Amino acid sequence: QQMLIEATQKQKDMLSHASDMIGAITDEIEGLEDAEEDVPDKLRADLKAWKQYRVVVKNVDVSLAPDIEWPVSPE
Repeated sequence: QQMLIEATQKQKDMLSHASDMIGAITDEIEGLEDAEEDVPDKLRADLKAWKQYRVVVKNVDVSLAPDIEWPVSPE
């Protein structure tokens, strides 16, 4: 029971971090676009990687705790 609670909290924390990163990168891209500056390909790739990571984290089956293979963040 405790392991399930801890796994659920870890999942929430990971999702929150991913959402924060997606928001920050999106803001940076929009700022560059608003200034009519080129958006580096790496920035777009980072955004895509964080979005994919967030989906994988969301789909983790926390009921398998403690035997969960947590995805590694793009950082």
